[in-house]
Amino acid sequence: MKIKYLLIALLFPIICNGQAVKSFQKYNDKVEVNFSNGILRVVPLSNNVVRIKFYQEAEENIPELILTSSMPNINFEVYDLTSDIEIKTSNICVKIDKKTGNLSFADSKGSVFLNEKYG
Repeated sequence: MKIKYLLIALLFPIICNGQAVKSFQKYNDKVEVNFSNGILRVVPLSNNVVRIKFYQEAEENIPELILTSSMPNINFEVYDLTSDIEIKTSNICVKIDKKTGNLSFADSKGSVFLNEKYG
């Protein structure tokens, strides 16, 4: 039993090792960030809401059950910084670390309220 936990503890850093950003593309309604193992899509739905989707193969065309009406395009900016990619609306900022693929979500004042790992 102890060997099982020791093995998990030793492999955890390898399993959780983030992936570096290979490239990204800004579209009118979304940003797609390419990693070696898949694509991270960030879609601003409103000034306070973004949809995050990660897929490894071609995206499946799954019917939308929550947002059934079309959403207006939200104004957002994308900044390609040295260590991060920032996607900003007027009220939220999504930062994607280029080396690790980690995501940070901040409010308009820059206060981070969530950190996640993708990629």
